[in-house]
Amino acid sequence: MPDFTPPKFAINKGNITMSSTELLTNLGAGLGIVPLLSIIETMAIGKAFARINNYKLDPTQELIAIGSANILSSFVSSYPITGSFSRTAVNSQCGVRTPLGGIWTGGLVILALCVLTPWFYYIPKSALAAVIIAAVIQMVEYHVVIQLWKANKLDLIPFFITFVCSLIVGIEYGILIGIGFSILMLLYPTARPRITVRAGVQFFPFMSLN
Repeated sequence: MPDFTPPKFAINKGNITMSSTELLTNLGAGLGIVPLLSIIETMAIGKAFARINNYKLDPTQELIAIGSANILSSFVSSYPITGSFSRTAVNSQCGVRTPLGGIWTGGLVILALCVLTPWFYYIPKSALAAVIIAAVIQMVEYHVVIQLWKANKLDLIPFFITFVCSLIVGIEYGILIGIGFSILMLLYPTARPRITVRAGVQFFPFMSLN
């Protein structure tokens, strides 16, 4: 288990010491993309399960929770913390209804890392994949496609783009691409508005076109 220490702002790589400035430079665009994807994925998961289980999602509370978790996790050299569709789906299928499920899951992870790792090595990946697939398959909402087709057929374009990109480049980038394409679809009509000029219409009471 890692020690609980303040995060390091410089690391030693062989005989080379990398300062915080060099570390940030190496991260590049990932410095902004990783937090953005983390927020997007967490909100998408929260809204999906809020719709399924009929409860209201508080985005502010979610942001505070994920921010606090990432700050505390930096003291144990953790990976960036975000939501997970697969793990959340498994929890939902297991009947988890309160945040206590996260504490229970965390305890099992710590137990597995400390004691059960040699036994977990022999679990086939196909068995783990089957558990995730069985949990996630319940989240597929086929009726949404029919609703979008009836409401606005153009909404199916970002829907399928997000779906295909999620399969190809991953769900995080797929969601990001879908959001970007949706923004473009919203901005295009605004950038090219339809203007109709009618002759003989007075725009102001004191003006006349004659």
